[in-house]
Amino acid sequence: MPNQKQMENGLSPPLIENGYCNNSLEKIQKQKRKRTPSEWFKKYFWEGQKLHGISEEEKQIPLPSNATFEQKMLIKYKNFIALLIPFSVAQFIWWSSAIKYNFFPLYSTHWQMPLTMVVGSIIAGMTSEGGGAVAFPVMIFILHTKPHTARDFSIMIQAIGMTMAFFVIIFMRIQIEWRAIIFGTIGAIPGALIGFTLIEPLFSPQTEKMLFVSIWSSFAISLWILNCEKKRKTFNIIENFCFWKCIILILTGFIGATPTTVVIMAINSQFCIYWRAIIMSEPISQLAYNYIKVTVPVTSICAPIGSFLGSHFHRQA
Repeated sequence: MPNQKQMENGLSPPLIENGYCNNSLEKIQKQKRKRTPSEWFKKYFWEGQKLHGISEEEKQIPLPSNATFEQKMLIKYKNFIALLIPFSVAQFIWWSSAIKYNFFPLYSTHWQMPLTMVVGSIIAGMTSEGGGAVAFPVMIFILHTKPHTARDFSIMIQAIGMTMAFFVIIFMRIQIEWRAIIFGTIGAIPGALIGFTLIEPLFSPQTEKMLFVSIWSSFAISLWILNCEKKRKTFNIIENFCFWKCIILILTGFIGATPTTVVIMAINSQFCIYWRAIIMSEPISQLAYNYIKVTVPVTSICAPIGSFLGSHFHRQA
């Protein structure tokens, strides 16, 4: 016979006899008990990395006693090496160029952009939006830069920062959805070309500013509404992939012009800067180049750090 406490919890005798009682009581207790600050932080900001082809059990396997120096470095210090490689390459290229062409006086007049890109580059590594999502509004609304110059700088800095983040993701084998990357890129590249050549000339600088605010406001509201849905079902990969899902990815890349992953943005930024600098007849502003000269040292370290941190975050963070 069930006791009074079991009946109060709404558990029927058959469920109790089948061993369902303990699990149900644990769930009820977890629902009633509020998370501590440390538990809340761990859930949303240190969930743990999902690595490609590596289970949680495999990540816990200790190093063998006879492991070589290379094995110890690439396994035990893999995260550090993933950040160090792109940082070292970018810093070597920048410092050698800065010393030869004397970039340093530019900091006295363009110091605002390195400070902006500390935040922008970390966001670029964490999300699919790129450092331009932070740099563009700062440039046009605070620094009063022309939208074309802000656009060119945003593309160039994303081509650098998100490629660094791309390397970290691949080196650390962080789980990504390659089908979304492939088909999203197939749609995004022609979408970018049409935007450059046909759509952008139709808008004035003031209209471009308002369009930017409208798009990002709608994006923020949509994301907030989506995250308000508690315990919604999410997937790490696209399940039951088929033709119509492929078409949706292509159309999303074409129409949205906002890639869904850091990898897609890295690829698209590389293509866009090639098209903008080499193919289009309009030259890139010298101011955009000057901003690049002073922001590369910051971007080359903050974007990889953003990828590392973002791989641990909960998707609602």
